[in-house]
Amino acid sequence: MADQEYERILYEIIEGNIAKVTMNRPEKLNAMDLLMQEEVEESFLRADADPNIRVILLAGAGKHWSAGHDYGSNDRRMPKHKPGMPIERKGPEDGFLQEEIIFYKSALAMRNVTKPTIAMVQGACIASGWQDVCMCDLIIASEDAYFWNPMMRREACPTLEVLVEPYEMGFRKAKESIWLGLKVTAQEALKCGMVNRVVPRAQLEEETLSVARQIAEAPPIAIRLSKKVINHAWDLTGQRDAWDYDILAHNFAHWTNEARNMHKRDQPERARDTSGWIRKQEKAGA
Repeated sequence: MADQEYERILYEIIEGNIAKVTMNRPEKLNAMDLLMQEEVEESFLRADADPNIRVILLAGAGKHWSAGHDYGSNDRRMPKHKPGMPIERKGPEDGFLQEEIIFYKSALAMRNVTKPTIAMVQGACIASGWQDVCMCDLIIASEDAYFWNPMMRREACPTLEVLVEPYEMGFRKAKESIWLGLKVTAQEALKCGMVNRVVPRAQLEEETLSVARQIAEAPPIAIRLSKKVINHAWDLTGQRDAWDYDILAHNFAHWTNEARNMHKRDQPERARDTSGWIRKQEKAGA
């Protein structure tokens, strides 16, 4: 049974040793406001500190995993436990601190929990949703899942807050995906190694739980050490240095003239939450 401690997520313990975190804003297609991002991070840290938990699952309620950043819905909420984070973006300094604290450092905290994490992805997985998925150790996707970073064409922004694509897809495919705003299907993600398994939607939870149970049966200290060693090896390729550079470039881009002009041009669309992007495309049959 899920507890009622959170507003944007559900937190439940399955079979005594698996923590399941579910983004629970299906009416907004799990568009991520700052409160949701904070609660996802806090729930990961909570599960990591629980000696009974062996595996952490991250899921999204409803048809789609996540519509990404919530830019304009009328019920956006701010985080509750982020001292030093500006509430309003009055200038580039505030914007940088806000994105560094709630998106970049939050993502790193999710990635660096000591216990294995599995993302269970269905439908659309967009922008910050894709970013959070890539912070998980394993990704299991349904056949209808797709991954999309539209920030270049909608925000004049070069990347997400965390540069995930080159290390998930390869560098040339990353450029193509970002520059052209391409959607990456579940099968394409499987082929390039970003996704571990692709299954029919009806089998997604069953398959994910099966993998989680097998991991939970393995020696927990050995699992933790293996995760730490592999992540360290990944960082030695330059990933962490690239991420530190990326958050600077990402925030600089928000304040360029081309970004401001794009925001003025697209203001009516930006006033809606990002779930409108998906619904508009579905209506058009895209």
